[in-house]
Amino acid sequence: MVLCAVTAACGRDASGSQAGLQGGASSVRALGEAVVTALATGDTAALQAMRTTEHEHNEVLWPHFPIAKQDTTGATRGFAWENIQMRNAGAVGEWAASFRGRQVRFDDARCTGEVEEYGPFQVLRECSVTVTDVAQGRAFELRPFDRVVRMNGTHKVIRYVEVD
Repeated sequence: MVLCAVTAACGRDASGSQAGLQGGASSVRALGEAVVTALATGDTAALQAMRTTEHEHNEVLWPHFPIAKQDTTGATRGFAWENIQMRNAGAVGEWAASFRGRQVRFDDARCTGEVEEYGPFQVLRECSVTVTDVAQGRAFELRPFDRVVRMNGTHKVIRYVEVD
């Protein structure tokens, strides 16, 4: 039997959580552009690839949130993931419908809120994208997601949010 001398070598970080995020984008701007492109083309698989997975939420991120220390049974973690899934499903449908039939150009993406530090990752808040509706020649600031997790240079949407 081989034992791991360094926890990261076994795919876990120093706290015992599964290490890293898969996929995502290298910056908030690249993430925003990928999300806008996916919405404009109706590519729900690409939207999913830009969002945290159940494994990432439950095994990589959750152990670092303060509430995890109170969640001795895992029930809160499960409820939190189910809530994200439910809200995400509605939001993706709303955003896809709002982009359907429109030609948009991605202009920018940014997160202007406070950055929350959680050990190996950060949560960027108050995120938005700016797009131009080509037919109208008018720019719009949109919030298909409002929070982004950044870990080891990878950025992913935590969940998509409902259309305002």
